[in-house]
Parts: sequence; structure tokens; C-alpha cells
Amino acid sequence: MGPYHNALTKDDAVYNYYKRIREYDEAMRPKRKEEEARKEEEEAREKELEAKKEKKAAEAKARKEAKKAAEAKARKEAKKAQGKAKKQKLKAKKSSATLKGESKASAVEDEKAS
Repeated sequence: MGPYHNALTKDDAVYNYYKRIREYDEAMRPKRKEEEARKEEEEAREKELEAKKEKKAAEAKARKEAKKAAEAKARKEAKKAQGKAKKQKLKAKKSSATLKGESKASAVEDEKAS
């Protein structure tokens, strides 16, 4: 028995070695295909989950921005209303002051006339 494991020559040993490799590859081919398909499915699921997360985050960001914009608009409206109220108050104060002034003047005229 030589170093070639029951092969007659070195060439036979090399042939048998590569033959075993080919046989192993052929036997493993369906298993490898299944594994690749499973990996692709997992990757697709991961991408889908990531897309859902991104969508959720984008929706949350949009809600936050909308809330911010609504609050800013409400503040602006409140400020506007406050300014209008202030103007009306000043207007009322001026008109009451002029009315008081006119009534004092007419009272003085009435006294002079009598």
C-alpha cells in the first residue's frame, strides 16, 4: 500500500480527490440554495422592519413639527388678540377722557350761563 490510499498511481489519487470534492459539492448544492434563500428572506424582513421604523420615525417627526407649528400659530394669534385688546382699551380710555373733558367744559359753560 502506497501513500495514495489504494490508488494505483498518483494521478488516480488526484482524480479520486477531486471526484470526492465534486460529489460533496453536488450533495451540498440544494442545502446551500436553501440557506441562501433563507438569508435573503431574513434580509428582506430586516429591510421591511427598518422601513417600518423609518416610516414611524418620519410620522412622529411630522406630528412634532405640526404640533410646533400649531403652537407657534396659537402664540401669534394670542399676541395679536392681546395687542387688539390693548388698543381697544387705550381707545376706550381716550374716549372716556374726552367725554369727561367735554362734560366738565359743558358744566362750566352751564354755570357761567346761569
